[in-house]
Amino acid sequence: MDLSLVDNDTVDLLTRITSKKLYSQDLTPTVLFLAALLTILLGVIFADTAVAYREEQRLQTMIDSLTPPGQAIKELAQFMIGGIDWHNVYINPADWMTLTKPLSYPERLLLISLGFEMSQIDGNMDPREITYLREVGHRLEICDSHLTILENSFAGHQSSPSVALDEIKQLLKPQQFAILGDAVMSVASNVLTQLR
Repeated sequence: MDLSLVDNDTVDLLTRITSKKLYSQDLTPTVLFLAALLTILLGVIFADTAVAYREEQRLQTMIDSLTPPGQAIKELAQFMIGGIDWHNVYINPADWMTLTKPLSYPERLLLISLGFEMSQIDGNMDPREITYLREVGHRLEICDSHLTILENSFAGHQSSPSVALDEIKQLLKPQQFAILGDAVMSVASNVLTQLR
């Protein structure tokens, strides 16, 4: 993550989303990653216009796993969900590009991976969810071959051994996410176990 790319636009957007006055020092790597992740996950959830109970459960489980109990970031995450929904951030490329600008390629790849995971959580990868994730992936400059492997893996299809699969496995190694803490490293490890 390149925190030098956090600018006034990022601070203003997160202030608008959370309805809390935030400052650049409030935008830790974890807060930035969480805001981007929640935006992408909500985009997947709303893409097919039907919010499944399992999607809501998975979203809450993800928040719980990434935010320690009793800390302000957990409450901030709840405000983020409401604001991302209210302001339709997940369908506004300028907004979600602002949130993802500081993220490294492995962090963006993890976001998309978790989006594909969310798309299959209700047992059905809706084509609208896939279209949304591919559009986001392209704007985040995720390689087409990486997107295809992620889509196939989370759809339960076996990928042939390939350079792209090996690249993804290297890019999603937990140590790539050390700046984001143990919880994100654990999430990355879980994603790796699902790649085929």
